[in-house]
Amino acid sequence: RYNVDHERIRLEWYGEENLVNKCADGINCPEFNHQLNRRSELVLEAFSNTALAYELPEEFVSNEKDLCEELDFFEVLQKELKEVPTVYFDFDKSSIRKIHQKDLERIAAMMKRMPRLMLSIEGHTDQRGSEDYNKSLSERRANAVGQYLLERSIETERVQSNWFGKTKPVHDCDLEDCTEDMHQLNRRTELILRK
Repeated sequence: RYNVDHERIRLEWYGEENLVNKCADGINCPEFNHQLNRRSELVLEAFSNTALAYELPEEFVSNEKDLCEELDFFEVLQKELKEVPTVYFDFDKSSIRKIHQKDLERIAAMMKRMPRLMLSIEGHTDQRGSEDYNKSLSERRANAVGQYLLERSIETERVQSNWFGKTKPVHDCDLEDCTEDMHQLNRRTELILRK
């Protein structure tokens, strides 16, 4: 349709070798998890043939900055993930909502592609309930997110979990009357990518 030279296209197929999660054929998993494994991935390679000389666009040639500088790439990555880093929880619960599973799948896929990335997981609660109970609940929330990623073959040493109970609220409900929406923003696990 677009007259792309067939020599510029490479097809690869893996069957069940490169699954996003451990839900292979015959494994009892939610349909959503099986669906994530039914996919085609498109990978764009720049300058795939090192024996050829390529002409760069003028704006690239005149740019003195290293276009592949790792720090710049990491900053771009952080911007891309800016809408993903927080997982919210129901009151007194530590189970992952379905709405957040897609976000976590994206983070798992990104960490697989970039093995030097590390992830910090920070669990929090709202301010209702005792300090001890909320500390334990925030631990369960952080661990739920960590376990979700470990089940997608992210190495344990690349994931660090911390939990803070009700000590670091987004809204300090000890100082103001909080609405249910404000309590919800406190019930969270934050994800922080780092090199």
